[in-house]
Amino acid sequence: ASALVCYITRFTEEAFASLICIIFIYEALEKLYHLGETYPINMHNRLEQLTHYSCICLEPLSPSNKTVEYWSKHNITATEIPWGNLTLSECIQFQGTFSGTACGHHGPYVPDVLFWSIILFFSTCTLSHFLKQFKTSHYFPTKVRSTISDFAVFLSILTMVLIDNQ
Repeated sequence: ASALVCYITRFTEEAFASLICIIFIYEALEKLYHLGETYPINMHNRLEQLTHYSCICLEPLSPSNKTVEYWSKHNITATEIPWGNLTLSECIQFQGTFSGTACGHHGPYVPDVLFWSIILFFSTCTLSHFLKQFKTSHYFPTKVRSTISDFAVFLSILTMVLIDNQ
């Protein structure tokens, strides 16, 4: 196996690094796609009618067999449940339905999640690219520029994680 090491060139290393990079970018885009499914964007939003938006939990009109089985298993009837006062998790637990102009498929819209994730994704890529190009600038001594450029990806991820946790 060590005899084959002489055939590994800089091109081969770069090819494998590129493949790994593509895999990570693909996984990040896939997670963004799933975030878009979990937290959909409310496309019917009008600022003038902001006070009219609501999402409430209602008793299912025609409960499924699974719902009726759950209620009977826990000795609950639909009339005993205070549908208007349930939290999101309680509504899901009692298998109620969401109704209102601010409701998505799985409950109320959460508008910030997808956009904030997209902003963090592209900011991380942009900052990483900028810090990688920092080696050719004239701002700091060569040693500092080289160190910043070598750790560009780590520094950009660390920066965006810190911004996200604030």
